[in-house]
Amino acid sequence: MTTTAENSLRSRIVAVVSHLLCGLALLPVLVYAVGQAVVGPYQGTSGLASFLGSIYRDLASFELGAWIFVAAPSMIVGVWYGALKVQRHLLHNESTDSS
Repeated sequence: MTTTAENSLRSRIVAVVSHLLCGLALLPVLVYAVGQAVVGPYQGTSGLASFLGSIYRDLASFELGAWIFVAAPSMIVGVWYGALKVQRHLLHNESTDSS
């Protein structure tokens, strides 16, 4: 039997893994597609594969820009989640002050 805490932890782990997968797989493909439409062909040797290779190579060599790019979905969700928690806290304090 699983507890509520275990379910909460499991759902948070699934969320973090899904955000990282989006950053590693989905986001680069979308950026490539938008770049193709807006800027034109990628100057690498084999299109999308070359683009993905350069991102993963930069990750392996610990380039800050590549890590920020891949972590962007997690950072966006984290900031959004934090803002919602602050808003709830402020609203809760406001409702107790007016009582």
